[in-house]
Amino acid sequence: MRKYARLVAAVGALLGLVATQAPAQALDAADVFTDSYAVAHVDFTPVDAARSDRPVPFQVYYPQGFSGEASVILVSHGGAGAATGFGYMQFYGEYLARGGFVVVVVAHRPSASDRRHAPDTPLDVSFVLDTLESGGAPLPADFGGSLNLRAVGHIGHSFGAYTGHAVAGADLTHGDYRDPRIAAIAPISPQGGDYGQYDNGPADNSWSGIAIPSYILVGGREINGHNDGPLWRTVPFQRYPADGNRFLTVIQGQNHGQMGGDGAPDVKAFLLANIALFFDIYLRGADHDPCLIGSLNLPQATTITTRKMPGGPVDIALTCAP
Repeated sequence: MRKYARLVAAVGALLGLVATQAPAQALDAADVFTDSYAVAHVDFTPVDAARSDRPVPFQVYYPQGFSGEASVILVSHGGAGAATGFGYMQFYGEYLARGGFVVVVVAHRPSASDRRHAPDTPLDVSFVLDTLESGGAPLPADFGGSLNLRAVGHIGHSFGAYTGHAVAGADLTHGDYRDPRIAAIAPISPQGGDYGQYDNGPADNSWSGIAIPSYILVGGREINGHNDGPLWRTVPFQRYPADGNRFLTVIQGQNHGQMGGDGAPDVKAFLLANIALFFDIYLRGADHDPCLIGSLNLPQATTITTRKMPGGPVDIALTCAP
């Protein structure tokens, strides 16, 4: 507990606030979704001719028997690429589609070089959206609805979190990958400053251009190659514009792999429920209180949730009533 107290104090000092965990609210995970659907999925492997015939495989998880217009969420795995990559993050598709989202799990293939991979993954996201818009990946008849591709969500772990920041408008040294169809992001275990294409300090802020809602989730035991600890991964939150709708949860005791989905069932349940709530509010316009984000399915591991609301960085306890 002393170690956790030091982490809380350090986060508070860096953010200029005393961050406090809000008590669990009346809403539970089952209440996030008003409907529950059977889920199916279908695979596609379109080829991007504009990038030397780069294949971009993806799976679409969809609610069977859906009617109306469905919000869409893309999911990007971490690492430098995978031949398929589906199994790593597909649990988000299975869960979120049950609540009426259409979830696209992208398998970012290895690039020709590490230098190319940084542009390739955000370009993969835009290519997948282009493919869906053009009808190049038609969903089976048992879907029954249509896709809202005007306001799309993105979940990404590790390098996938970089991908989400890139398409959300991060100011990167190697290009501008903002896709205006991306309306809200959930970066899990994102990179901090001084990381290749990222900024080297507050005066060179890669995240200052991100003007859409974001929910960062970080493990309390995560380290980077320099053993900087989890605070390094909170840097994007610290440097987001202070114009509201930015959230950060630190789950004490979790390492990088556990944040990617290898954690205990209660940790995974926390990730799923609170990310679902975030997108329910910021993609579908649900009237849930944003103060509930970070309060559902609290795991045995201690969590700390902070936020930037329209008034700037504030203590969650002052913004959210007990």
